[in-house]
Amino acid sequence: MKKILYIIMLLLSVKSFACKCSTQNIENNYIQSDFVAKIKILKKYLNIENNDYYKVDIQILDLYKGNSVKSIFIYGNYLNRQDSACWIFTQINEDLVIYATKTNQNYQLEMCSNILRVNRKTNSNTTNKRHQKEIKILENLKLNKVEFTNHIRFTSEDFHPMRRENYGIKLKREFAIFELTFNEDLSVKCVKKIQGFRNKIDRNIKSFFKTSQWSSLNKNYKKNKIMKNTKTLVIIYYKVDEKNNIGYITNKF
Repeated sequence: MKKILYIIMLLLSVKSFACKCSTQNIENNYIQSDFVAKIKILKKYLNIENNDYYKVDIQILDLYKGNSVKSIFIYGNYLNRQDSACWIFTQINEDLVIYATKTNQNYQLEMCSNILRVNRKTNSNTTNKRHQKEIKILENLKLNKVEFTNHIRFTSEDFHPMRRENYGIKLKREFAIFELTFNEDLSVKCVKKIQGFRNKIDRNIKSFFKTSQWSSLNKNYKKNKIMKNTKTLVIIYYKVDEKNNIGYITNKF
């Protein structure tokens, strides 16, 4: 009897086990994806036997990055069964913002691909605003024709000194975007402003990037192995502390 109860509990735990993916920021999601777009799901197809991906026909509502296509493949079951916590479910006529990768000439949504469900308004005003901001960032990247793909993640030293230095600042824009180009030794070769706040603040941010210590990790988990002129994006946000109404800048979305 104890063995039976144990098996039942084990099966229930597998079913309810949440899919765990490492959290990535918007810029990493963008540059590591081959296809970024706002789409509408038009039609879904049966999974091919023993295949964890199902095909969907789509309408592209806004193409931010990649080539225009009429269909993509999604990790999951077309019936929206939840046999795996990582399967991605979709509905006909649902609008999504997706970040997909290219595999065997097809764009695919993987188990940890980032997705915004545009039609689904939440009860959280903060979450809705975050989604709107993310779409604004994608529109800005499209406008400035930022299309490069790079599967290396870069991290720098603590951004807190810049936050402390600019605590109490008042800015009009919600975010600024910078493109960094690296040398092989991970020193910053140059910083290009894609969208800034204002000149003085932007110069300080550029200087901070150039003097920071950077590290890298590629998709094969090799550290600090890059080619000269490897690029990445960094987004800096302007926020206001709601408790005391004081503005500050941060690299956290």
